Amino acid sequence: MTHRRSTIASLPQEVIDQIAMLVSHEHRSSEELKNLRLVSRASWYSASRILFRRFYINLGYADPTCPNGRDDIKALLELSRSGASRFIRFMRVLGHSYKQTSEPTKEAELAGTIVKCLQGYMRPDLKALDFYNLSDSMLHEFSRPAMAPTIAGLRFLKVVGCPGRSNGMEIRLILQYCESVQAVEWSNCQTSFEGPTGIIHPKAPLERLRLNGHGDEAVATPESMLATVRNARNTIRYLSVYPMGWQSDAMEEQVEELVGEFDSCPFLYHPNLGLLPESLAGRYGCWSILKVLEPHTNEVIPTIFPREMKCYGRYLDYWRLLQHDLVRLRTCSLDELYEYK
Repeated sequence: MTHRRSTIASLPQEVIDQIAMLVSHEHRSSEELKNLRLVSRASWYSASRILFRRFYINLGYADPTCPNGRDDIKALLELSRSGASRFIRFMRVLGHSYKQTSEPTKEAELAGTIVKCLQGYMRPDLKALDFYNLSDSMLHEFSRPAMAPTIAGLRFLKVVGCPGRSNGMEIRLILQYCESVQAVEWSNCQTSFEGPTGIIHPKAPLERLRLNGHGDEAVATPESMLATVRNARNTIRYLSVYPMGWQSDAMEEQVEELVGEFDSCPFLYHPNLGLLPESLAGRYGCWSILKVLEPHTNEVIPTIFPREMKCYGRYLDYWRLLQHDLVRLRTCSLDELYEYK
């Protein structure tokens, strides 16, 4: 009788997946996963899913002449050509600084390259996207209609803007593409969101929204906030939006409408819109809508898991919240748990 020797290549894909998971928790896991990718086709797939699930681009290093030799754009291009870019679930793009770049043409070229990789045949199924200190050209590329399918699949979006940059129209377009987003943060910006249609895509299952302006400049109007909360009435949990652009001739009506709408949201436990106008503080006996709605939030808070309160209150990294949400919802398959780990 002949016996065929069993190797890792003959193991079921599910077993190889579990091996890759265990390796990812070891010391120097990146090196170990790279080695595992060389064993077989199945192990290449399993290890790549973990190794490339997060990708960071620092435009300050996107230069072949950089002393440390790092080039994140080149690495992204290589992943795209090999097909491994489809494993990316979380991407963070960091700009040069809070100042306008002195080479706008070069930065526009880098932006175009990133977007081209995200639109390629093996496009990543992004779930979380972070932008830090990006230029107008970068945000402009991401706001193009061709990027809408990629942005529509996001669950978390974070944009830290740069004072003085004219990126208002771009971020408005990007937020309107966010059809599946659960959490949005837009901070240190000079953009003011206005209008009756809402800030985020009307179908988005929005749970958390943080819009923090630059200095004393208003970041949103009561009209835009009212529409946004109405669209997400059955999902919204956490709001931190300030400073608000109150209209002096209709402040009382605006506050009453917002308080009434917030009070109808079954899961809203943190409605923070900053300080109330001084003329209304005396009427409500407090300085914030958060305090006005305290009876409502006191009823909601006991229904929220303590761990969720801790995560949302401190606004931790989106990736940790993504993993937490999968556990909270209890609706993910084993494959999804593996993919988002």
